Formats: sequence, structure tokens, C-alpha cells
Amino acid sequence: MSSVAVLGLGTMGGRAAARLVSHGHEVHGYDPAASASEAAAGAGVHVRNSADEAVRSASLVVLSLPRPEHVLAAANGPLTAAAEGTIVADLSTIDPGTARSCAEVLGGHGISYVDAPVLGRPDRCGHWTLAVGGSEMAISQVRAVLEGTIATSVVRVGDVGAGSVVKVLNNLMFGAINAVTAEALNACRLAGVDPAAFVSTVADS
Repeated sequence: MSSVAVLGLGTMGGRAAARLVSHGHEVHGYDPAASASEAAAGAGVHVRNSADEAVRSASLVVLSLPRPEHVLAAANGPLTAAAEGTIVADLSTIDPGTARSCAEVLGGHGISYVDAPVLGRPDRCGHWTLAVGGSEMAISQVRAVLEGTIATSVVRVGDVGAGSVVKVLNNLMFGAINAVTAEALNACRLAGVDPAAFVSTVADS
């Protein structure tokens, strides 16, 4: 099975890390909060003293961080300690511009980045849909580890940034009227996301 690093062991990341452990993966994790680290260690995660240490031996790094600036700081900092060829799957809710910036920074180090935000509630870990933006090759490697463990479906919705577009539109749409609107579909087109892919991904989630 794969060696996976999880950076951010809070509400979403902690559940993802525990689920991966339960499916036989070796999981290394880091979180600055002692309570999150202790809970993850109790679930069998190898908690490390730094993010750099957590990512060094991983073939897949899963991010679950609070805000875009935290993701960008990780891309410019500890994620550069990952080995060339590592895949970074970002479950955080961020904007597409930040996702593209991270992909550019990490690409310079031979590391592939995909934005893979979660469609689903925290307590539904294992049944999430991941709307993923990135290359087919990188996403196929992410799918091999995350589909059937933390998600029932890992769906490619376009290039890097597209996953974040789907997540933001999903949140706005369901928070407002719980229906697919013409405005949401038009926003997809403007952002370079196939409206049909948006509808099917959201419906299946």
C-alpha cells in the first residue's frame, strides 16, 4: 500500500488520515494543534514534529488546511521537501488562482499538484466526492489511493483550479437555493469548467 502524508489533521484531514490507516496505508501526519495530533496518533497515524518530516517519504501528500494563504505557504515551504514525482492532493477549500499558483510552484520541483476539494460533510468521510482539477495522469494516481477509502468518487472536472471552481459554485448554489441555476452554469463556462461535468459531479455528491 502507499505511504501517504496528511498535512492538517483537523475536522476533515483527521478523518481522512484515520480512514486511510484503516485501509492499510502507512500515514504520516502533521498538525500544529496538539489536540488534533493526539487524536490522529490514537487512530494509528505516525504524527511527525514538522510538515517537512511528514512529507519526505510520501508518494502522495493530502492537504487539508484552513485558508488559501496556508496552502500557498505550504507549497512555498514544506512541500518542497517532498521527493520529485510526489503527488499533492489538496482537499482544502481555496480559490482557483491559489490552486494554479501552487501547481506552478510545485511543478518547478517536479511535484504534481491537484486541487481536490471535498463535496460532502465531515462525518461522511468514506462517501465523499472529490471534484479534482489537474492532469489525467496525476488524478489517476490520486484516485488509486483516495477512491474507496475517503471518497466514493474522484472526478476529474478540468485542469488545475477547476476543482476549486466546482466547490465554490456548489457552496454558493446550495447555500442559496439548493438548485442548479443558469447563473451557476454560466459561471462554469466562464471559468473553463464543463457545465455537464459540474451538474453530474454535484448531483452524484
